Amino acid sequence: MDRKHTTCSNNKNGLKMYKRFCALCGKSTEKLYNNICINCYRSKIDNIRIPSKISLNECKICGSLYLDNYYFPRKKEVNWEKFLKKIILKVIKNKSVLDTNIFKLSSIEINVISDKDDERIFQADITISRYIDDKVLYNTNKKIEVTIKYHICRKCKINFYKSKRVIIQIRAKNRPIKGEEKKNILKVVKNTVKSTYENEKEMFFIDIEEGEKGSIDIKLNSKSLANKIVRNLRKKYPFSMSTTSKMLKSTPRKEEKYQTTIRLLLPTIKAGDIIERKKKYYFVKRIDKEKIVIISLENYRKKTLNKMYLSSKEYNIVDKVEYGYGIIISKSKNLIQLLDVKNYHTYSISLPFIPKEKIVKYILIGGRPFILPREL
Repeated sequence: MDRKHTTCSNNKNGLKMYKRFCALCGKSTEKLYNNICINCYRSKIDNIRIPSKISLNECKICGSLYLDNYYFPRKKEVNWEKFLKKIILKVIKNKSVLDTNIFKLSSIEINVISDKDDERIFQADITISRYIDDKVLYNTNKKIEVTIKYHICRKCKINFYKSKRVIIQIRAKNRPIKGEEKKNILKVVKNTVKSTYENEKEMFFIDIEEGEKGSIDIKLNSKSLANKIVRNLRKKYPFSMSTTSKMLKSTPRKEEKYQTTIRLLLPTIKAGDIIERKKKYYFVKRIDKEKIVIISLENYRKKTLNKMYLSSKEYNIVDKVEYGYGIIISKSKNLIQLLDVKNYHTYSISLPFIPKEKIVKYILIGGRPFILPREL
């Protein structure tokens, strides 16, 4: 019996009688529950805070799981039902500052909502039971969304930087890498990593950093994987390449270790650009390893140029280009009238062909309109 919350007195027959007082409200009571009266106890368990969302991190390398400052090493396949039950109880206890003997997670049902490359999302349907004197007071049902995001843990990062061998730096000359171009480059990298792991079951460390100015740095400890990534990227894009190496600190066995930096540089021009060449305008349709395909905006004829053209000074990129959509309101032999769908301005455009579409995409260069052909 807790003496801090009891007092003793004698009744008429001289027997000792004990009065108990609630540690929270101070009222006298015949029975205490964790040193508080029944009303305060009910209020306390009514305030159990059950979160609607919980976020965890899982290491892509070692599989360990992290929740705030809690670390759960992964030695074998995870029983997600047992693990999430443990995690949810820990979160509820931390949020409510309660002993787990006054509530229990009596049931849990796990369903996978989403399973992507960078995260997995579960939905946990749980039942929380409130207890008093080992008897269930009442139950509460709740749905909790548990998100597990994949990353590299601190321990594996330390091992990674100790074993780092290759850095691939991806840049573009005088411009950032962004939009679809950046998305497709990263797709090539991730597909190469995925196929290499599936085919060779090789364990490697890789860290991809995307810079604010459109740069991409890939750090990894496998030279063979680095070579595959570079080879696949250069098959699809006209990268120029340079390589440098530096010796790292020697190991205890006095083995010499080197770090290689591979720099991949895209040209200033990219697919979708408008360029000026000999006072004529061209649309850059495609750039690949060996050639560049451009389409004249004067006569809409294709031209295929050698990749060496990318380093020449025969062209200028047209920066000030306005894009819009227009409705063809009249047609003659080689002339159309185009009405802009936004500002209702009308343009007369001479063409070697008459578009079949009623609505076309067009551009303005210095106030001069050009229709982008259907195939663009």
